[in-house]
Amino acid sequence: MLTTDHYECTWDLLSSIPSLEHPGLSVREETVAFNVENPAHSRARLVARRDLSYLNGSWIDGADWRMRRTLTGVPSETNRSS
Repeated sequence: MLTTDHYECTWDLLSSIPSLEHPGLSVREETVAFNVENPAHSRARLVARRDLSYLNGSWIDGADWRMRRTLTGVPSETNRSS
């Protein structure tokens, strides 16, 4: 998702490209309309090569820890076999 807070050069470029699906609109206008109609609610975190060492837990709540375990396949402490 492109946000209006960033990508200023990209927005300028997209403003000059006409939309193929919506005559009279630019690709920028089409993208902004899409972003308004489909707001992001992502709670996912990027994980590189299953390396979770950078997650110290100081800013992650219980729901995020559960999601992290689900997304990465890392077993929970209670299910980990010794």
